[in-house]
Amino acid sequence: MITVKNSQRNSIQALNDKELEFAQLKKRYAKATKDKLKLAHLLTQVNKELEESLNNEKRFIASVSHELRTPLTAILGYGELLDDTALNNKQKRYLDSIIQSSNHLLALVSDLLDVAKTWGS
Repeated sequence: MITVKNSQRNSIQALNDKELEFAQLKKRYAKATKDKLKLAHLLTQVNKELEESLNNEKRFIASVSHELRTPLTAILGYGELLDDTALNNKQKRYLDSIIQSSNHLLALVSDLLDVAKTWGS
């Protein structure tokens, strides 16, 4: 009889241990689920901020490109007008350098605008 009671007591203790272990696992599972939800929310927020930053960068590049293109076009226009006037050789070389440099900058700005447009699509 004592052996049966000890056996029952051991079985009850084993069952209690298993219930405690199950409760601990359940608690860890709930915490892991909560942590995964927090992480998913954080990743969504970071992704949104990165997209917003990229859009701001695109707008900035497009805006700066347009702002640079306007004065460069004016420089080229005035250079062409100046080229129609009487210039000595030194002035002509300076003017040619101004026009060549302005054309190069205008090409770079146009390329930058083209890249910004492809980002937008």
